[in-house]
Amino acid sequence: MTALADFLFAQRRDAEAKRTLARLVIAGDPPEKRAAAHFRNAQVFKTQNDLASAAAELAEAVALQPEARDFQFALGELHAARGDFAAAQAAFAKALQFSKTDAERELSDQKLFETFRNDPSAASAKPIVEGLPEARPALDAYLAAMARDAATAENEAGWLRLARWSLWNRDHKGATDAAQKALA
Repeated sequence: MTALADFLFAQRRDAEAKRTLARLVIAGDPPEKRAAAHFRNAQVFKTQNDLASAAAELAEAVALQPEARDFQFALGELHAARGDFAAAQAAFAKALQFSKTDAERELSDQKLFETFRNDPSAASAKPIVEGLPEARPALDAYLAAMARDAATAENEAGWLRLARWSLWNRDHKGATDAAQKALA
């Protein structure tokens, strides 16, 4: 069916292609199977640069399986590509929460950071001072909350995360301070 949809899209028969993809989601199937079908449909729409339809399909997949890290991550990437950084932050935060491996956590965390850094509406109008990270009030508030959480946590993971974010933010002094607190 996906191949047929691809063919129909190539023939500029978008309405038929969309109907074909809709047939992949079978109402009587279990939620995880329907969610997987919505996810596959989203990938097809993404290749067709139909980001609105891809986002709608991913939203359906997430509604059926809200704790699926891959669905949350893909939704975050789609929101970021569309410039909806607040929605991307929420999706990447959930992807981070549902990550099972260190590699998944680090990738989700880095994408979450990038949504703060790439959001043009979050940048400060202040001039950039040489050697200091660019002022981004939303990112600064998130980093401050992360520092508070690290201070109250009973392990070094919070400080190491803050050190990583500070390093990504080109705040070498902040990264060093957080790393030293993790080692203390």
